[in-house]
Amino acid sequence: MGYIGARYDLNKCYRFNEYNEAIAYAKKNMEIEGVREQYQKLLAEKDNYVQDIKGITEPEKENEDKKYTDWGNWIRKKNLCVRITIGFVIMTVINMVLGGVLPFALHTLIMKLSLFLFILIPASAVTKVGQIISERAYYKYMEPIGNRIRIRNNNFAEYARACNQTIDDLFLMSLEPAHREMVMMRREQAKQHEEMMRMEKERLKLEKERIRIEKERQVDARNANEEARRTREAQERLLRIEEDREIRYKCR
Repeated sequence: MGYIGARYDLNKCYRFNEYNEAIAYAKKNMEIEGVREQYQKLLAEKDNYVQDIKGITEPEKENEDKKYTDWGNWIRKKNLCVRITIGFVIMTVINMVLGGVLPFALHTLIMKLSLFLFILIPASAVTKVGQIISERAYYKYMEPIGNRIRIRNNNFAEYARACNQTIDDLFLMSLEPAHREMVMMRREQAKQHEEMMRMEKERLKLEKERIRIEKERQVDARNANEEARRTREAQERLLRIEEDREIRYKCR
């Protein structure tokens, strides 16, 4: 609708990242004993999750749409009042500046129309207040709904992560000891590499920030030196003027 502010999209509040990852891992290792059971658990929990989210969102969609529409209506009213007010202000100023050269009838008409500013300015203020109140009402209404959705999302994600971990344990247990050791070693190496990359990224970020601060310090120092130079030159000019004045005074 082009309204200012973020809207809660009750049709797009699902969180499937962890679930999709666990499902993909289960499908990859379906031949391992116990994985199919985890796969079935994930499917069943997904159905429960979707029904729970629908149970939260479906009853609220109509009220959410009404409150969001009300907020948008106040914004449109405010924007309309502000635009008209600005137009009348410009027209009034032009009339004041060019009143002497405008036809008398046009000048008088604009003066009469300018009286509408006594209505438009308060109307703009009222609609702005209406916009603020309706915005707060919308977010106050949606906050507990958003919290319920967030809690259910987190629970579903945690369940999917737990299933994924169980599938991984089953996968590791299915390997020969030497193979399992090699897989775990590769994972540890990959984890260490990711940590090193993260630390390097953080180091580069800090270095970039240090360079920025140093450049700002150098600019400030140059500005301070320039200011000191100007002050010194001004003092020297004042001193020369004072010396010239004393010389002229002694020559009298």
